[in-house]
Amino acid sequence: MELHDKHFFNNTEVDIDKVVDYIQQHPQDMMTVLSYVIERVQHFKEFEDKKDFEKRMYDHRIQELNAEYMEEE
Repeated sequence: MELHDKHFFNNTEVDIDKVVDYIQQHPQDMMTVLSYVIERVQHFKEFEDKKDFEKRMYDHRIQELNAEYMEEE
């Protein structure tokens, strides 16, 4: 059984209906599917956290550069 994000996700959001439908059709794979979904959600969360951190750092740097520019005028 090969699982793909398209089976259970809309972009980075879990489509719980797809998960439930798949498990109902393949009850023997329930633990594998749930483990896969949990792992992917954690991956997406880490990616979002990293993206948010980089945005904050970028915004902070822009503020610093703006302050430096204002001092020079």
